[in-house]
This record gives sequence, C-alpha cells and structure tokens, in this order.
Amino acid sequence: HRHQDLNKSSTSTSTSSYRTIRYPIAGNDTGGRLLVFDSGRNNNNNNNNHKTTVSRILLLAAGYPDDHSVFVPLASRLAAEQPDCITAVTCLPGFDNDTEDDNDGTPQPQDSYHTPRPDGYTFPEIAAALREAAKVVKRQNPHAHLSVIFHDWAVVPGLLFVRQALREDQAAAAQQQLEGTTTHAPLSLAPDQMVLMDVLFSPFGAAEAKRAPLASWYKITVLYAYQHALVLLFVVHRDLSQRLARWLFPIVCHVLCALRLFPLHRSVDRRWFVATPDIDKCYIYWQFWKAVYSGEFQRNHLARDWLLPLRPGG
Repeated sequence: HRHQDLNKSSTSTSTSSYRTIRYPIAGNDTGGRLLVFDSGRNNNNNNNNHKTTVSRILLLAAGYPDDHSVFVPLASRLAAEQPDCITAVTCLPGFDNDTEDDNDGTPQPQDSYHTPRPDGYTFPEIAAALREAAKVVKRQNPHAHLSVIFHDWAVVPGLLFVRQALREDQAAAAQQQLEGTTTHAPLSLAPDQMVLMDVLFSPFGAAEAKRAPLASWYKITVLYAYQHALVLLFVVHRDLSQRLARWLFPIVCHVLCALRLFPLHRSVDRRWFVATPDIDKCYIYWQFWKAVYSGEFQRNHLARDWLLPLRPGG
C-alpha cells in the first residue's frame, strides 16, 4: 500500500490509497501515524461536482501485537464502498514497526517513527494518544457521526479516552447552560458508536460474571500465567539482555502450551513463537500489572473506567 503525504494530493486511482497524518504522543518525538482512507473523495480523477460530503467517520485502533496492517484491508474496502465515510487506522504507541514508502517510493528508515521507551507507555498516555488521533479525523467534519473500534489491548485505553470525552462534553454543556449560549462549542470527541474486540475476556467481565462463566478459576489462571510470563520476558529484554529474551520467548511459550496455560493453546500457530514478535511490545502487560500492583488503578479510577459498563452521562 502506498501512502500520500498530507501536504500533497493523491494521484493514485487505487481504492487502497491513503494519506498519512501524524499526531502527537507524549514521549515520542515523531508521534503516531494515522492512515486515513478516503480515496473516493480525494482521487484527483474524480469530477469536483461529484465530491461526497463526509457524514461518517470510523476510527480503528489495533492492539497487541498488531500494527496498522491488521485493519488496512477493511479500511481499504470501506473507502471504496462507502464514499461518505472516512476510515482512519492507528495502533498502540511503539507498535508501528513497518517501514513506509515516501512519495518517491523510497523506504524510510524503520526507526524514523518507531521510538521505543524503556518502560513503554502508560494507559493514560495511550488514551491521550487515541484522543489526538480522534481529534485529527473529527476535524475533517466536526458534525460527522463518529464510530470507534478498539481491538485487544486498545480496549482499555480506548475506554479511558471515551469516558474522558464524555466528561468533557458534559462539562462543556454545563458551561454553555450557565452562560446561556450554544455558540463556540468545543470540538466533541465522544463517539456515537463504539465496538470492543477482545479474544479472551470482556472488559465488562466483572459485571457479567454472575451470568457468564468468564471468571472460572482455570481461565483466571491462564490469564495470570501467560501475562506474567510476558512481563518477565519484557523485564529481561529491558534490563538484562535482548538476545536472552528472544531466546527464552519460544521456550516459555511452548512450556505454557504444554501446561495448557497459554490462551487458545490448542489452535495457536506455534510458528509464531519462533518468529518472536518484538518483545518491547510486551510493555502493555508490564504497564497493566504495574498499575494493578502499585494501586494506580484504584487511585486514578482506571479500574472503574475500564470494568464498569458505559451509561448515558459517562
């Protein structure tokens, strides 16, 4: 897939063309990369009289261990089939490892936009990054219907971002009511529709445990075992030896599968263990359990914002 610089018009007639837009991420010099698929509207071969007004915006955020590519086929298809919809794809900070072509087809250095931090990014920092990504696409049309899809580990910071956006809308509405005016309303980032995609546990598992067998001791043991194994590998990779961590990764995963303590151990493609994804991406597990054990989830109400179902009014 070819990307087009934001400041240059697209010349491609392919339905899979997209624009790359940067958005700020705290602690990352180059920021995040947002792929915006709206080729039906930005194709120079289209007659200006047939341009379609944007009425819908879809933001897709990939989780561990994926980058943008997991949602590119869907976004490309929507761009071709839904000309009134802008589809934007992003991923977690530090997960954007793919090289991308510049406008003359020359690959850019991998580390030009992949700036890992030793400790990774906290969930509030990831939520702030998702907020910046949403701000970029919502500016295309502030009145467009916004839908968001959060995948896997993007679910937790995604919910934090959505709740914060709802609170901001509430505060803005209260301020307008106090001033008796409806003008100069701030840009609303609260989505009109949200979809959460997770392969193991629902983020609302605590609320559903009474009527669904999600909280069985075996499943909790699996969750605890494999996530703590990934945390330990991350610490080894960060503090001891990256080569040792890469050597240990497939061994640990095979042992977990043998003990039936790896999620989907019967169907997982074990060639993935040998391929060894970037272990620095496991920071998401480190940050989660560090927040749990340090009490940050309780102090900052992160657990409440993640586990409790959304209701009108945030």
